[in-house]
Amino acid sequence: MKNILMAGAALMLGAAPLAATAQGMSNNAMMEDGASYEMTADQMSAYEGWPANDRSMYDGWPMERQTSYWNLPEAQQTDFWMLEPMEQQAFWLLTTEQRNKLYAMNADQRGAAWDAVTTQMRNQMQGNSASARNTTTSSAMNNSGSMASNNGQVRYVKKEIVQAGARATQPAEYPVCSATVTDSCINPYAAGQRGPKPLDYWPGKPASEM
Repeated sequence: MKNILMAGAALMLGAAPLAATAQGMSNNAMMEDGASYEMTADQMSAYEGWPANDRSMYDGWPMERQTSYWNLPEAQQTDFWMLEPMEQQAFWLLTTEQRNKLYAMNADQRGAAWDAVTTQMRNQMQGNSASARNTTTSSAMNNSGSMASNNGQVRYVKKEIVQAGARATQPAEYPVCSATVTDSCINPYAAGQRGPKPLDYWPGKPASEM
């Protein structure tokens, strides 16, 4: 039954009752213009009778909203301060025509209308929040570089690190081979010193068997 009342009340208010986005719904987000509405004596008397929180909210409004408030019918001025915080935010998103329609409803219809309006506003705020999260995630993924190959497989790139170290060096001159020097040395005959001439062919069997 409540959903039916909400749907009917929303239709009575007209399509798309909330024209502003969630980013513009907070009173704190509105830029103050530095000027304030000059109240009449009766308005000042009413203002001084408000609770401190209500006066603080009013003082934070820009002059345009303060002026709009005092131009409201007296019943709407009084009712505004009895609304829930979400309903107060939604109040300023309705057009004058929509507000007049809302206050022309009976108590049940008006309650259902506020439920419909605040539900739409919550959905709008959640949608904007989800969009912001998706944008942040997408940006983070793009900034992290390409993480997958064309077939969707994750591609890991390994970078080899070569540790710098001393390289082996060759001596400028090799020593002549001897009984004590047998490695990295020159054959005595090749050095022109002594010994038999090395064979330039393989004899086919060990020299001891020839």
